[in-house]
Amino acid sequence: MKILLACDVFQQLPEDPAQASQEIVSLEDLNRLIALKGQEITLLYVKEELPSYESVSATQGEFSDDLNKLLEDRAQNVLGALAARLQAHGATCKIQLASGSVALTIQEIAQDLKVDLVIVTRRHTPGIFNLGSVSQAVSRHNRSNTLVLQMAAQTKSQPSSDKAIVIGLDGSQHCHQAVTRVICGHAGLPRDTPIYLVHSVQISPVMAALTPLAFSTQLTENLLMEGEVHLTRAKTTLSEAGFTNIEIVLKQGDAAQNIMDIANEKSARLIILGAQGKGAVKHILLGHVADRVVSHAEQAVLLAR
Repeated sequence: MKILLACDVFQQLPEDPAQASQEIVSLEDLNRLIALKGQEITLLYVKEELPSYESVSATQGEFSDDLNKLLEDRAQNVLGALAARLQAHGATCKIQLASGSVALTIQEIAQDLKVDLVIVTRRHTPGIFNLGSVSQAVSRHNRSNTLVLQMAAQTKSQPSSDKAIVIGLDGSQHCHQAVTRVICGHAGLPRDTPIYLVHSVQISPVMAALTPLAFSTQLTENLLMEGEVHLTRAKTTLSEAGFTNIEIVLKQGDAAQNIMDIANEKSARLIILGAQGKGAVKHILLGHVADRVVSHAEQAVLLAR
């Protein structure tokens, strides 16, 4: 599998390149999600170009060249240390440096390299919704599967390799195909891994306020029955692929919050969401759910396409 691992080598990291590489990503945690042996990994650092800064620094003569050289040396040293760690796990690695809009450049390089998976890291900031984050932008627009990891310095210890996986389903065929393809295609995933299939039902507060109680109650019941059908279908697909420890969770209320609550309750190591919904309106709703989960979840989040 071809993987693009995008790294920020300057974000509150130690000066020592080896220590910095260890804080970018925990390879032990990553190896539990993706068997690293045999993977072809490109390590990417993108230097963001800020027009006002670039124009001012360009007037400083040799200082601008010296600064760019320092940035490139730092990136090469940190990514080199990370590459050595990945190679020790059996992966093959190459390093690429680029400049431009970070999220857009990551997406363009991923497309050019025809990668199967893009991995980005983020710092977990409880209660803060970072609308402009790179991880959100990449997960929203990237054409391949996207795995969003917390930086290693903030991950909780997970010594067990059988931590649960939580899968959020919206009921669409695209979502069903995307998440089941990812799970069923993961040859290294133990078939007794606990898997929780989650579907949430919520009526718009505006609709609930403007319609008779009997109507909104009946609508909720119908949506719950429909949700049970979606969950049962996904469970059947995974069971046929050999998975033996599957539980369906049908909830009412906010989908993003329900998914994160289940993930925390079950000590999940990974949340998987489908990256395409039923249509224009549903896609907006799914995008909202994915943005919130990517921003706030304590676990790694995989956006499956």
